[in-house]
Amino acid sequence: MEIRTQQATQHIIIKGKLRLTDSKGIAFIIVLIFLFVVMSIALLFFFRNTIVSMREFHERERRMRVQYGKNAVFSLTLAKLDEYFFSPDAWRRIDKPPANFPPAKEETQLDFASFLFTLREKDKPLPVKYKIIPPESITTSEEKRTLIYRVSAEVWDGTRWSGESSREIIVERAPLYHFLILSAFDLELFTTKKFVLADPIYSGGNIYIASNDTMYFASRILSAKEIYYGRKDRYTERGMIYISDTKGNYKEFNGHYDSVDELESFHPLDLEDTAKGDGNPVPVDTWREDVNWLKGSVERWGGAVRSKSTGVKPIPLPDSGFISKDGPIYQKAGIRVIVKELIDSQYVESHYERVCRKHTANSDSSGGCGYYDEKNPCCEWDTVLVVGHWERKKHIAVRLFGQTGERIAGSGLPFTFTKFIDPMWQKPVLALEIRLFDLQELNPSPNNIYFVTFENIVAQGDTILAVRIVDSEILSKPIYLATDYPLYIKGNFNRHADAFGRPVDPRKISNPELDRWKPAFIAARSLTLLSENYQDLYALDYNKRTATDTEYNFVAFTGSCKTFRSDTGIVYGGGFEGILRLVENWKNSRLFFWGSVSVLWEIDSPPGGFFYGSPYFEPPTYAMRKEPYLSFPNTLPSDWDSIIPETTISVRFRL
Repeated sequence: MEIRTQQATQHIIIKGKLRLTDSKGIAFIIVLIFLFVVMSIALLFFFRNTIVSMREFHERERRMRVQYGKNAVFSLTLAKLDEYFFSPDAWRRIDKPPANFPPAKEETQLDFASFLFTLREKDKPLPVKYKIIPPESITTSEEKRTLIYRVSAEVWDGTRWSGESSREIIVERAPLYHFLILSAFDLELFTTKKFVLADPIYSGGNIYIASNDTMYFASRILSAKEIYYGRKDRYTERGMIYISDTKGNYKEFNGHYDSVDELESFHPLDLEDTAKGDGNPVPVDTWREDVNWLKGSVERWGGAVRSKSTGVKPIPLPDSGFISKDGPIYQKAGIRVIVKELIDSQYVESHYERVCRKHTANSDSSGGCGYYDEKNPCCEWDTVLVVGHWERKKHIAVRLFGQTGERIAGSGLPFTFTKFIDPMWQKPVLALEIRLFDLQELNPSPNNIYFVTFENIVAQGDTILAVRIVDSEILSKPIYLATDYPLYIKGNFNRHADAFGRPVDPRKISNPELDRWKPAFIAARSLTLLSENYQDLYALDYNKRTATDTEYNFVAFTGSCKTFRSDTGIVYGGGFEGILRLVENWKNSRLFFWGSVSVLWEIDSPPGGFFYGSPYFEPPTYAMRKEPYLSFPNTLPSDWDSIIPETTISVRFRL
């Protein structure tokens, strides 16, 4: 059929003199439109499920990458594993589920080494066939193991399964876990696989160990050191340890056994099959009362035993070398903030002055610098703080260096020096104070990693060198801040707030960009939190050292120390207040904390324990949660994972 345009009449004529303005022409157009609509609907209906399914599949892939990508260290540390579900219907779509997967349930809690994947089916099965290949274990060393999961999907195109798309997910983990996340109150461990602890467990209340199968207790969890529990109900009662039975109910564990051999022979269920008489444990659904299961747990888990090796082959554990100048953070830091002592001379009052660090070619014949010319400087200048010490003065310069050791001129002065008294240790502290927002804006690190340290400075007497963060309620960018010295944080730090400063609950907001919060990771020899109300003037006046509601949001890697009760003289380990050190009277005040805390070493600088009770410390009302934003994609810089030790166990706060 020939179609041509006739300009004169401005309408289309089809050979045979059929005009589209006629009734037949109109009917013909209507038929064409109808056929086009029908075909479009058919095609749309045909491809709709496939398009939706592929979109959902790629969304699942994105979630998997978030959960087990480069940032797996943090996502595993902070994950709430009961947020993931396996649909019973979806399991029917899998040809051969991995042997180590649990049976299908409406809600299944998996440990951190398991492969988390969400499949949903509504009225009809989605036209996507998923195949999950069991993990392949590759042993690279005695300390490290790599698990590889392969996931593939085929899309139904209407006649056959085709278009297979696959992806490998690699999860690296260590069989010995170096440090644990802590809880101010009860601590719950999801232990659906065997794990071995190389460091103590710390809990400010009860410890709950989920044991939902028939494994021996010691086959499930071994500890090379103590398991500590704390106090409940404002620390007036002793916490307990509980292990779940096959029905998920927690039972109190006595733990009176004195050797690992006895623990290996202990079974949480029935200890022998009297019918067979072979002495092998038989899984049953009832608990025997005659194995001391429901008796007190003071003997074994009081924090004074279980300190010897339990047959676990030891491996080098992270210590303070993790934050040393030879450690991974220092090597990775985009900016190294180094405090150096330069000159000794007569005593003067503290002040800032300019010091010639190095003469240039513009110096006079004697090498001096009798003039100052901005265009032709005769010196490379340092702006230093002069601190008076008895009959001497010390020029203390703050210098910035890059990752390869090159000197960075820097701009502005986001640093000051201050001296104060630590209320707990009652010793003087000489601290470099840093305003992090100004530091990030004036001296940005290319990878947001900063390392702060001191060189060639000898503190006078019992003075402690330290770093103190101030005026850091808001951060400019994500930050990883590390120091091999004690660290103090004064006032609100990295608050969850909107652009107008109003509080934001990260659990109820879907877009982190609406929150001024930034990812913050802190590593320090010891960590002390000072409230918004803290004043150095009242460091030794307990009646005036009263805290107010304060919010701190970060992931911390630090040390802990033994706690001494000032009223009873009892010494115990694992008190949460000895890790995030609190030195004020927090009674009737709240401490808001979004994040997690991990212990890498015992605090050795400064020495001494933590004193609980008046006139040193009273506990706050803790409001602690895991940080939900850290599970979001692209939240964490990609290279931070390489400087974090392999993590341990995912936990959930029971608040």
